[in-house]
Amino acid sequence: MDHIPRTAVAHRPRRRTAIEATTENLREKYLGLEVRYESTIRNLEEEKSKRQTLEKQFGDLGEIFLEMRHSLKQEKVKRLKVEEQLRHLDRPLVSDRTELASLDGSHNIKEIGRKFVAVLIDADGYKFHMDYLRDLENGGKLAVDELLAQISLFVEMNVPDLVDYDIIVRAYAKLAGLGPACRNEFRMETDDLRPFVWDFNSQDPLVDFVDIGPGDQRADLKIQDLLEYYVSNNLCEHIFFGVCHDKGYIPFIEQTLRDGRDPKRMTLVVKSSVRPGFDTLGLRTIQMPAVFSVVTGTLLR
Repeated sequence: MDHIPRTAVAHRPRRRTAIEATTENLREKYLGLEVRYESTIRNLEEEKSKRQTLEKQFGDLGEIFLEMRHSLKQEKVKRLKVEEQLRHLDRPLVSDRTELASLDGSHNIKEIGRKFVAVLIDADGYKFHMDYLRDLENGGKLAVDELLAQISLFVEMNVPDLVDYDIIVRAYAKLAGLGPACRNEFRMETDDLRPFVWDFNSQDPLVDFVDIGPGDQRADLKIQDLLEYYVSNNLCEHIFFGVCHDKGYIPFIEQTLRDGRDPKRMTLVVKSSVRPGFDTLGLRTIQMPAVFSVVTGTLLR
């Protein structure tokens, strides 16, 4: 047989081994993962930047909100002042309530008005005595008479220099929720408290029971605004407020006292013992078991 030179034999490519194929496959997967990792890092950096931008915008909006809230609060106080002045329909006209006094060629105007004490009640937590609520004909009037008598007695004993004054009462509640609550607690035949409220409001021109409507914290905000107005009103000699069922009032009262308001001008209406938090405010207290229902265990009195 003829000898065939090696150079004449066709070269066959070496076939990849299984290990080499696996290695190549893993390398491709690694490169793909690396690309995805870098893309994820870029996305995270972008999200971080967006989050920082949103946080800054949120902080700016928060400052704007606080400024607007402060301005709105000031406007509320001004509005309340006007409303209270309009409620005193039995007062002389403004022209009759001012004195003009000459001082170095100029004139100072000094407002003259009747002094008063204010009573602020969160009636969602301070339910009036069940005997008044059950009396659909005269319950409201009787509740007002007893409340005013209790306030007058306290003033006579603790503020003896105050003689000629008015008593302004503002009670706030959400009747849609208060009615069913009273019906369950006091076993009343109806949850409609409107007759009681109408009777209550008709007894005295300076006494009001206000239905604040649905929503949370409405009574809180009204009472806080009125407290801020009354403590800054020189004609207001004393303030009673029944709010000790809700610890949410404590920070506001503390801030009011830190603002330099005289604690002797304020008295807490308590239903039984003073609840923790209110007992450290350093304010006087008054109990009115004949006006407000007090729950002791399962007994109501």
